[in-house]
Amino acid sequence: MVLPATLTAIFAGITEPLEFTFLFLAPYLFVIHALLGATMVTIMNMFGVVGMMGSGLIEIAALNWIPLSSNHGGIYLIQAVIGLLFTALYFVIFRWMIVKFDIPLPGRKHEEETRLYTKQDYENAHKKVMTERKRPFMRLSMKRKPFIS
Repeated sequence: MVLPATLTAIFAGITEPLEFTFLFLAPYLFVIHALLGATMVTIMNMFGVVGMMGSGLIEIAALNWIPLSSNHGGIYLIQAVIGLLFTALYFVIFRWMIVKFDIPLPGRKHEEETRLYTKQDYENAHKKVMTERKRPFMRLSMKRKPFIS
């Protein structure tokens, strides 16, 4: 579930599925994300990395790296270094917070085993359901109590 959303965020720049996931599950992670994002943009601006950088890898490459790399190759190398440093920083901070505060994110906890079921497993489960349906319902005695005592 997380891998397709991550690849979409990297290549197309559509980050909303990931951001909304941790916005609603752990709002303080979203605050950390906002602070780290603002810090990264500020540091990149201080190093002279400017351009259309608010989208995915495909658009950044098409609008910045490919047409401008002959004159601005050093700047894009700085961008890659800062980006990798912040990727590592994001990983360390988020992993520490998720483990420390036991944040329940999708795919983190496995409640049941993932496996392929055989026809015999299906038939056994079907028999169990059918035998439970054949049991008579328990009748509860319904003694009426006066509404006003």
